[in-house]
Amino acid sequence: MIAGMAVLVAGLMQLFGSGAAPLAETAAPAPAKNDVLAMVAAWDGEIRYGAAYLALDPSRADQGSVAAAGFDPSDEYWGLPRAAGYEDVAARCGACHSIALVMQQRQNAAGWASVLDRMVERQGMPEPDASARKRIIDYLAAEFGRQ
Repeated sequence: MIAGMAVLVAGLMQLFGSGAAPLAETAAPAPAKNDVLAMVAAWDGEIRYGAAYLALDPSRADQGSVAAAGFDPSDEYWGLPRAAGYEDVAARCGACHSIALVMQQRQNAAGWASVLDRMVERQGMPEPDASARKRIIDYLAAEFGRQ
């Protein structure tokens, strides 16, 4: 659990030149490390704030609140319910924005698939393999589906 965060932090520190240990020296599981390496390699250097602004838009308040979703910044996975796919969501979604943004959305499986497609096509997220994609969509639909 903590290893996933270590890879994310190490990747970001390496990306921004902090002198942190290279990713190869971290103790993270290979899949999480590979995800971070793929995201770092795919990043075009542009910071995109659109999703963050949408999350703060009061007209979108009907999609649920962060408090209701269970966001917990003191938890090592920010309060994500522990079920199959939570580590994928933490690594993929948390690499670019707050998990609170994910937790406040309410989509069915088709909606989450569309969100994932948009992140890949417009935001530059590396395409997850078929099994990771299914885990992510299934997890998000089950834990953060429409109520």
